[in-house]
Amino acid sequence: MKNKTLTKIILALLLLLVLLTLLLLPELSHQRSRAATEKIGVLLVSHGSKSKSWRELLREFRDEISNELLPGDHIADVKTAFMESSSPTIAAQLRSFDQQGFTEVIAVPLFLTVGGHAAHDIPNILGLAADPAIRASLKKENTEFYQPKARVTLTPTLDYQTFLQQNVIRRVKNLSRNSDEEAVVLVAYGSSQYNTQWEAMMKDIGRAVFKQTGIDAAAYAWCGHVVDYSPQDTQVAINKMLKQKQRVNVIPLLVSNNLFFSTTLSRKPLIPAQIPNRLCTSKTPFCLISYSITGCYKMFAPLLNHCRYSHYKFNGCKY
Repeated sequence: MKNKTLTKIILALLLLLVLLTLLLLPELSHQRSRAATEKIGVLLVSHGSKSKSWRELLREFRDEISNELLPGDHIADVKTAFMESSSPTIAAQLRSFDQQGFTEVIAVPLFLTVGGHAAHDIPNILGLAADPAIRASLKKENTEFYQPKARVTLTPTLDYQTFLQQNVIRRVKNLSRNSDEEAVVLVAYGSSQYNTQWEAMMKDIGRAVFKQTGIDAAAYAWCGHVVDYSPQDTQVAINKMLKQKQRVNVIPLLVSNNLFFSTTLSRKPLIPAQIPNRLCTSKTPFCLISYSITGCYKMFAPLLNHCRYSHYKFNGCKY
């Protein structure tokens, strides 16, 4: 009797498995068909600049990323787009992706951390948000809008996980000679609206530098509109560190090179005449991107990994 009951249970389970398989077959077939037609593009979104050298660095960065990503995981192209002051625009590149039959676009904002552009402007330009006030403001700046047919997902900014920390640690190690006698000064653009988040980011990077390099003295300064583009804030931070240590390593955290910032943060306005050998700044590797070209994909990959897809549907990518 027990054997008959067990046999009935097993048969019932087998029947259930068969029914489930029959129900799932259409979905599995759809997923295979979708995978075969999936075409994914990556869009590197940055602020833009009238500086030719600034734009060229972003294009070189795109080429470096392309060499690592193509071909693979259905990613078929990597493009660069600028918010303002430069071309091609975001709308123009989205239109280009549509014309080339792309089904998915991963937009990567090349911004250090949260700010008005990353949090509000870019999502609206990409068609992921529709804030009337933001759009009205952007239209006054002659920003073009285009609603793409391709699905668009937006990755986090560059402070996602330990991306920036590892970049800074690598640069500090290249400059460091004796960690016991050295300090670090981090210099970034800054934000008045998101000052709390920017300060938290700089402090986190400072703590990471200490853990990885042993340099226990660090300060940070702003060089953007929050200080009227003056080098004074950077000078104050450097002088503070020079009172504690014999040598200061200055690490700019800027997305790309810019003639104005290169002048503002150059050695001449920053170094007091009596201590010319106590300040170390990067020469050619001035900015974040130009200094992260070598092995950049290893640090860039976490942003794309944030959008890892299951059955070619991207999950967890929110602006």
